[in-house]
Amino acid sequence: MKPAIDLDEEKLKSFKEATKRSYEQASDVETWMGQVPRHWAEYVIKRSHHKFMPEKLPTDRLSRQALKEICHVNSGYSNEECVASIMAWGGQNRKHGVLVFNRFNEITNTVSKLRSGVLNRCEAYQAFYDIWMQKEPLGMGAAYFTKIIFFCGKDHNGYIMDQWTSKSANILNKTPLIKLSSGHVNKKNGVEQYKLFCELVETVAEIIDLTAENVELSMFSRGGRQKLPWRKFVIENYKK
Repeated sequence: MKPAIDLDEEKLKSFKEATKRSYEQASDVETWMGQVPRHWAEYVIKRSHHKFMPEKLPTDRLSRQALKEICHVNSGYSNEECVASIMAWGGQNRKHGVLVFNRFNEITNTVSKLRSGVLNRCEAYQAFYDIWMQKEPLGMGAAYFTKIIFFCGKDHNGYIMDQWTSKSANILNKTPLIKLSSGHVNKKNGVEQYKLFCELVETVAEIIDLTAENVELSMFSRGGRQKLPWRKFVIENYKK
């Protein structure tokens, strides 16, 4: 039997309450800023076969809005600069970033088509997934290439499917949608899982009257020493 969206009403109620408390506790639920793009890129460029000039990249950490502006098709930033900024924002391990840029020629066409609006979220996921499934390491999995899909996508409706948003989706749905290994999104998640994940985000958004992006943000929540309510709930209630 194929997985389907079937929300758990009690868990959804808990999510709504936790999200409301998060907005009351913080003026902005966006708490993740990642690394400085230029510093990240300079490390990677020195060690990668694929070279580009990082001088245009910001020397400050980026907000989601700033990253969207960099990735806009008419921003004046190259595909390399966009992807480096996304990887830095996401806190990608720089050694893994070297692997990503060693294979950049294989992904740049997908990035271009995302930025120009030619590919939708599922088509882009399939393109990245096909490369991810090859033997040679790509340097990133779904948690990172869905970041590229979100920020480079013209409509920003390909949501980020990382370990925390995936665990949240599995908690909110009566039947788990995303397959995880050691808490991380694994290669058994094809385009069908990603399609359901995005649809779940949008379904929850409609029910609790938030934008889909803010639902995704709230599903990620905030960890660390000052965890927001939903992150605490996920840690306490997620079943492997």
